[in-house]
Amino acid sequence: MDEKHKLCEKVRQQANIDSIRERTHLTAEDIAYLLSRSISVAYKILNDLNSDLEAEGYYTVRGRVPKKYFCDRFNIPYESVS
Repeated sequence: MDEKHKLCEKVRQQANIDSIRERTHLTAEDIAYLLSRSISVAYKILNDLNSDLEAEGYYTVRGRVPKKYFCDRFNIPYESVS
């Protein structure tokens, strides 16, 4: 198994819908899982969302984004991930 497949498998193991439902903030691994994207794309999305929140005057935590804000921006029903 090549390196990319190993990384994808690690992401699937770490981020599953049950663990996502328990938390209020999402990580890059969660975003990659929810959007079926790579970790690097998920980090880009996470950084963009945090930049938007900072521009609106919110305090952000590096590597985390509020689940509600993520769902609003991606038009995902919040109930489906909570």
